[in-house]
Amino acid sequence: MDLGDILGIFGMPPMPGVLSIPAIHEKLDEKGNDTGGALTQSTNKFINELIWYAEALKDKRQQGLPA
Repeated sequence: MDLGDILGIFGMPPMPGVLSIPAIHEKLDEKGNDTGGALTQSTNKFINELIWYAEALKDKRQQGLPA
């Protein structure tokens, strides 16, 4: 059973996007800055998707449950 299944049990719809950061020590410099820009780009994509899902779910919840 994966996390998506567990979230569904609690009535929390999972989103398909994943923010995976392999080899974080290679992505950040000593001060914590993104060295190549890829980390910032993938993080922004994930956050934008999260916001989209939150807004979509909020709109649907305001409409109420289907009969």
